[in-house]
Amino acid sequence: MLIVRTGAMGDVLHTLPAVAAMRLAHPEWQIGWAIEPRWRPLLEAGVAAAASSGMPLVDRIHEVPTRGWNQRPFSLKTLREIRELR
Repeated sequence: MLIVRTGAMGDVLHTLPAVAAMRLAHPEWQIGWAIEPRWRPLLEAGVAAAASSGMPLVDRIHEVPTRGWNQRPFSLKTLREIRELR
């Protein structure tokens, strides 16, 4: 399962309870989250809080620098980063 909420802080905050509910309902799932790098600390705080319950909220965090990609959509660096992410 991959959660894709990359852009806004509110999106991350509002999605955390839904992901926590999914984790409780399906502890066997591997859950990843694609997120803008600037919001990673916010997500990690949510992950740390959930880990205190003995179950990780997500198993893997994937940084997706969409903000930078939007500033340089046709650059080789953007294309390379997208390819590496895939």
